[in-house]
Amino acid sequence: MNIEEFLELYDSGERDFTHVNLDTARIYECNIENVDFSYTELSDFYSSQASFINCNFTNANLANMEMREGGLVNCNLTNANLSGAKISEIDHCFFKDTIMSDGSYNSDGIVLFRQDG
Repeated sequence: MNIEEFLELYDSGERDFTHVNLDTARIYECNIENVDFSYTELSDFYSSQASFINCNFTNANLANMEMREGGLVNCNLTNANLSGAKISEIDHCFFKDTIMSDGSYNSDGIVLFRQDG
């Protein structure tokens, strides 16, 4: 599925995007809310000034995802792969068995990802 198809379906009210492939997609200046992205392929996904709010990313692949000036709010990241992800904001998200080989928690519960350079 390309990003245009996704946004058209989302705008028409669709919220179930389980098992969808959106890897390498680019999205700008929008908020995506209440979407089920379980088992979705989002590796190398890029967004700028976009936030995902109350979304389910259970078992999703978000490896190398890059989110600038936006991020994840109240999302479920159970068993999601966040290896190499660069996300500017993570707020009130649920983590269980989440893969974060290059990330760590700080005392505020925010996940910080290493960036090269």
